Amino acid sequence: GIGDLVLTCTGDLSRNRRLGLALGEGKTPEQAFAELHGIAEGYYTARAIHRMSRKLKIKLPIAHLIYRFLFEGLELHKAVKILLSLHTDHEVNYA
Repeated sequence: GIGDLVLTCTGDLSRNRRLGLALGEGKTPEQAFAELHGIAEGYYTARAIHRMSRKLKIKLPIAHLIYRFLFEGLELHKAVKILLSLHTDHEVNYA
């Protein structure tokens, strides 16, 4: 539930969070995994989301950039630059 999500994002024991922090410090996924001593599910989920979005022909630009960063060596600062320059096809206001 929501508690799991909050802990994944903020908890010091969260492998997903520790992976993200290590990658943000400039470590490669391989270096980060060597320090984790466990599996960070988000890493593999990023690949699964990428494959599914391609199969279903769904545009997921943030997920695509995360995939490129994790699996294709896209530099973090370039990913952020691309993300900030994206033009949206449409936006939905649910308010």
